[in-house]
Amino acid sequence: TNQKKSKTRSAKNLLAFGYTSEYGQVVQNKDHLPGTEKELALIKKSIAGDFFLGRNSSEKKFKDIAGGYDIIHLSIHGETALDNPLNNKLIFPEAGDTTEDGILYPYELYNLKLNSDLVVLSACETGIGRAYRGEGIYSMARAFVYAGCPSVIMSLWNADDRHTANIMGDFYKNLADGKNIAQSIHQAKLEFVARSDEYLAHPYYWSSFVPLGDMSLIEVEARRRFFPLIILLVGAVAAAIIVYRKRIRSHR
Repeated sequence: TNQKKSKTRSAKNLLAFGYTSEYGQVVQNKDHLPGTEKELALIKKSIAGDFFLGRNSSEKKFKDIAGGYDIIHLSIHGETALDNPLNNKLIFPEAGDTTEDGILYPYELYNLKLNSDLVVLSACETGIGRAYRGEGIYSMARAFVYAGCPSVIMSLWNADDRHTANIMGDFYKNLADGKNIAQSIHQAKLEFVARSDEYLAHPYYWSSFVPLGDMSLIEVEARRRFFPLIILLVGAVAAAIIVYRKRIRSHR
């Protein structure tokens, strides 16, 4: 892998794909994941980047542009083939054209020139696979590491898209606040449990996602929050004008 020696890495742009069906034909008869649209919306509040849903988030699109991004976030379907790790897959909502089937296999990743510091696989079973003695587990997450991505967030079982959206939203908020990768996902889980009832606090809903690889700090391009600052500035100016006018009247 191309692990970096620096303790702090700089990530200037993010690419995020979401699995929604309103915009096009869903491949492999997979269910629409409504939570992925919410997930991308929450991420967008904290991190600047390019976000794609439905027919705009095809496998072809991913292959064409993924090499130009420092962070890749895939909120799509995932499947593990325990009998043959070459059949592990990530499933996109659209094939894109006649050259792509909408399914990304591990061997396809090896042909891509990925330069990402972090890949977040917000999909089912991306961290499990067949175990080989002396080699470890052959999962989709491992395939991204071999493709040159030093840090991966992966899942150990099926993910519930409704609740995963909140965890991932908090994960990126924590990254933007200056926490490292491991701290960010850990804090996101704590925040999820803190606001959950007894049912949702069960580990099934929040503990699936775990980090793999280099956990050092990534300085991300946080989304600028100009609008709230402008409101505060306008309010302060208006208050100053009111106070000034009152003083003028009192002197009169």
